[in-house]
Amino acid sequence: MDPPLEIVEQAVNAHKAMVKQMKGVPGVKADRLAEGMQPRHCALSLVGEPIMYPEINTLVGELHRYGRLVGRSPQYALLVTESRRERRE
Repeated sequence: MDPPLEIVEQAVNAHKAMVKQMKGVPGVKADRLAEGMQPRHCALSLVGEPIMYPEINTLVGELHRYGRLVGRSPQYALLVTESRRERRE
């Protein structure tokens, strides 16, 4: 199992590598590129699938700690739930 800090570091590095590819693309402004290098949002689930990762609370804490370290607290960490309600008869 990957530790929470490693997951955050790898996710941030992958994000930066993806954004960096836009450097030199016509119409991409340097200030917006620089802004994009620091992620502000994180979706932990997109469709409500179960999260089986036992360190989810620590992972969310590391995301917020990362935001404070770079001076940009995350706007939010999105966690989508299935929100099912069992029907009782």
